Amino acid sequence: MTNALTAADSVLIPLCPEFYSTEGLGDLIRSVLKNKRRLNPDITFEGIVFSRCNLRTNLYRSTRTNVEKAYYGAVRVFQSAIPDTVKVGDAISRGLTVMEYAPDSKASAAYRAFAKELMEHDTQTAATEGSTIHILPDRRTRRVG
Repeated sequence: MTNALTAADSVLIPLCPEFYSTEGLGDLIRSVLKNKRRLNPDITFEGIVFSRCNLRTNLYRSTRTNVEKAYYGAVRVFQSAIPDTVKVGDAISRGLTVMEYAPDSKASAAYRAFAKELMEHDTQTAATEGSTIHILPDRRTRRVG
């Protein structure tokens, strides 16, 4: 993991709302910060996105609240959350993305909302840092500067 963190510009953390996931979150953040001090001072946190969520459960709501409180001001917690649906598993088993397999599903809508939120965040960050974001013809993005 050290090599990946040393080469990375930023870290996006997908988080399942479960006890052991939140325990590992602290370890991961400490590893990134250690790498930042020693090897890669430019690495940043894109943020934390909740995935495989049952949005109706107390476990999700309490985990989200605890993570937001614990990392407030240090690591962004995206508002978008990716639901745990059968369509995602079906898509993976067929070698497709959920966007290809079930474009009208709740999971696809959540991924689109997350992508929009992430792009808005990147655009705002780029503007404050004097960077430029290029949207490539195949819809990939590249940050320059």
